[in-house]
Amino acid sequence: MSKILILLEGEKLDKNIIENLKDIHKFNDNIEVIIYKTNIHILYDHIKNEYGPKWPVKIIPLLRKRIQNFNLQDSDIGQIYLFFDSDMQAPQANNERLEEMFKYFNDETKNGKLYISYPMVEAFFDIDFEQEEYYKNKEIMGTDYVNYKSDKNVKVNTLKHQDILKDKNKIDIIFKQNIKKLNYIVNTDFSFLDYKSYSKIRELDIFNFQVKKYGDLKIKVSVLSPFPKFFIDYFGKPLYEELTKTNNTI
Repeated sequence: MSKILILLEGEKLDKNIIENLKDIHKFNDNIEVIIYKTNIHILYDHIKNEYGPKWPVKIIPLLRKRIQNFNLQDSDIGQIYLFFDSDMQAPQANNERLEEMFKYFNDETKNGKLYISYPMVEAFFDIDFEQEEYYKNKEIMGTDYVNYKSDKNVKVNTLKHQDILKDKNKIDIIFKQNIKKLNYIVNTDFSFLDYKSYSKIRELDIFNFQVKKYGDLKIKVSVLSPFPKFFIDYFGKPLYEELTKTNNTI
């Protein structure tokens, strides 16, 4: 049976989120989680240093070279998912690099599918469970990227993230608000949209609408986590309809 490869940027919070959501949603497929331990822009540099300026590239040989004890071959893997922060505070970061990565890593059964946290993985916990307006309007200035982990809601919820990740009701609220926020970024409408419309939104589309609104993403982004969309993309219409049939809050 071929494996599902999940490549994460970080080894702590990123992995905790994936592992706990996997348990909640009974994601029992043959999964291999590996950690790259550096940001998307350095991965971009590694790709270019390894393969030169032109796509296509083969990510699996690069991972074997860069990650200790990773020995899988292309033939062992059926799907590849990459999760990284936008990390626009990085010196080498720019919109063009992210766009290039989105355009290449756009199919989990081929090159892999890239999911980005805006601005970083802590965005999953940047939420007010009692009112939605906070998440709807939450943006982060580029000058605040480096201090984002100390942002009030982020800090409070991240400190108790283990409890949140075990609470199905709170996870559902995070997913529901995330669906609405994604629609707000793309269509300026903070509401549930029909599944067919939701399923057509690509990661590149989200990026493009962020750029359309803010221009250089070094200056500002709208906060959004990719993890809810990944699980909805994977499980499809049944999970989406289960989440959107009610609008529960705590």
